[in-house]
Amino acid sequence: MIALMGKPPASFLLRSPPEVRQRWVDDTGEWTCGHPKVEVLTMEEEEHVLKDAGVDNTRFLQFMRRILVWEPESRATASDLLADPWLVSVSPHSNSLYIIIS
Repeated sequence: MIALMGKPPASFLLRSPPEVRQRWVDDTGEWTCGHPKVEVLTMEEEEHVLKDAGVDNTRFLQFMRRILVWEPESRATASDLLADPWLVSVSPHSNSLYIIIS
């Protein structure tokens, strides 16, 4: 998740307890986590399930971007997500939903 979300914004880190910041990030905000460096990934590179099934994944990736946000006040609410175009367009019996769940 860290690789997909990228570095947390400075405002997020400032709200974190100092002992958490010192344990998990360096002075520049780079993750330490016991790894030399966390490589940044894109959802387009990592989303294989729908792409391999021949399904257009654009709306799904937009949906995921609304969820994967560091700062809670900037993240979509559950009500917002229920009205998301991707979720509204997916039938409970569609192949798209079955592919993601399985």
